[in-house]
Amino acid sequence: LENLKETQPEIAEEIRKRSLFFEDLEKFDASSLKAVLREVDLQTLVSALKGISPSFIEKILENIPAGKAEIVREELDLSEGGPNRMTFEAQKKIAFIAKDFKKKDKFKFQK
Repeated sequence: LENLKETQPEIAEEIRKRSLFFEDLEKFDASSLKAVLREVDLQTLVSALKGISPSFIEKILENIPAGKAEIVREELDLSEGGPNRMTFEAQKKIAFIAKDFKKKDKFKFQK
């Protein structure tokens, strides 16, 4: 999408409007985010959070149970390296879950 944005920005913008990416979770309201995160297993969540901004991580952790959030924090602290293929696969999996919720009109974005 980044390459397309450079060569054909109009098409890239249209694709962006029609797509849902992992980063879009940051725009979800709390109840919608909680609903999506309930469907995500712990390892997928940990993998997906590697390399994202601390503020986004905190938003995710605020919307999962405290015990699960503590495990995620510990796993992130112990993990080595930055984002990798597993990270992107995990983010894609979570985005797919969110997209399914969006299709079913089960949540709203924050403005």
